[in-house]
Amino acid sequence: MLLTSSLATLLKGNVTGRLVGIVLIVLGAIELLFSLRYSKGIIKNGTNNGFAPASMAFSLFFGLILLVVGIWVAVATF
Repeated sequence: MLLTSSLATLLKGNVTGRLVGIVLIVLGAIELLFSLRYSKGIIKNGTNNGFAPASMAFSLFFGLILLVVGIWVAVATF
């Protein structure tokens, strides 16, 4: 019972929201860095894969979404 009540208190607190926001911001930044590195490599070396432009666009979009949601979650807990 004590573990359940302390876990519920932790999940309701601002600390968890901030941690989730920080993790999402870090994941979004990493995704953006990897997608930019991949895009530069594809542009420089070329590829025969027809889906490469779609994956470049989706990874940039996904990184931006992670970054924005992370900032939103981190700011919303204050």
